Amino acid sequence: MTAYLTSLIKRHRSTKAESGYAKVQTDLTLMRRAGELPYGWLADNTRWQRKPRSFNGGEEALEDTARLYRKNLWMGADAYVEIWLQKDALSGSFPSHPRMTCR
Repeated sequence: MTAYLTSLIKRHRSTKAESGYAKVQTDLTLMRRAGELPYGWLADNTRWQRKPRSFNGGEEALEDTARLYRKNLWMGADAYVEIWLQKDALSGSFPSHPRMTCR
């Protein structure tokens, strides 16, 4: 899909400017409406949903808490580790919570 979008952008000789984005956006809209491009193929990762987590009851909240509980393996470690990415496009290549073990 990335190669296809790249060729679409090159066809318009688009730059990272509003006019370039508008041309590509128009083509993508037409392709989606024509059924040539499934809606699920594109994601806008620049918009984040901010809302409190909610549940249908206390039991559901407890089940979710138990499922998501992770012991802090780094507590008391001599080192603190962070993984930073400068390109959002690479974020899909890394899990949101990498599995790491302390030694």
